[in-house]
Amino acid sequence: MLARRLQAVAELLSTGHFRSALDELHKVYDDSGHMDRLLMAELLLFTGEREGAYAILKGLLSTPRLSKLIQAKCYGHLAYITKQREGVSKALELYEKSLHLAEAANDLDQACRTRTAGLV
Repeated sequence: MLARRLQAVAELLSTGHFRSALDELHKVYDDSGHMDRLLMAELLLFTGEREGAYAILKGLLSTPRLSKLIQAKCYGHLAYITKQREGVSKALELYEKSLHLAEAANDLDQACRTRTAGLV
């Protein structure tokens, strides 16, 4: 369940208003929140700040007791960044991790996204 303070951010994100969502997230951001950090990484990625997104995702993955759902999303985004940087062959292992974690978390949406992204 998404925290109430993040719902406006998620709504803006889902409608493609990435800059507005990023501005809204800056207002309510809690660096200790896993979902805050994931949303920040996604918004940085969607607004062209791949290196900032990469750093947040790597840091988030080093967090103890991170849910499989968030891990799956992190690995999916890292795979995308790696594919852009180094090509698809370097990203395949990350896509596989994302898919495995998404399936373990029973997150069909993430699993489908990962399968599709890994094919393209």
